[in-house]
Amino acid sequence: MVYIETVYRGQTDISINFDVLTVIFDQLYKPEKNPNALNFIIMATKHYIYVNAKRGRCLNIYALQRYLKDKYTIERYIAYKSLRAEAFDKKWGKLKDICTL
Repeated sequence: MVYIETVYRGQTDISINFDVLTVIFDQLYKPEKNPNALNFIIMATKHYIYVNAKRGRCLNIYALQRYLKDKYTIERYIAYKSLRAEAFDKKWGKLKDICTL
């Protein structure tokens, strides 16, 4: 999670400390500019870890980046297809750079 904290701080100039409650329950108790997108990233990261643990695979930060990019692309496609592109862009803001590295 330190990687996500560092990238998030670098992309948004907002400092967020991930605590146990944030990681377990996927929510920020002090919402900043993009809480929904950040929660999505936390949930997708947890899903990536779970799936790889079940398959007995080692975790890889580059594979996680690809996984997040795929999830982001799917979400973007759904939003644009259902004519909610403006809401999607507002939700993701600067955080889209984390998923599209």
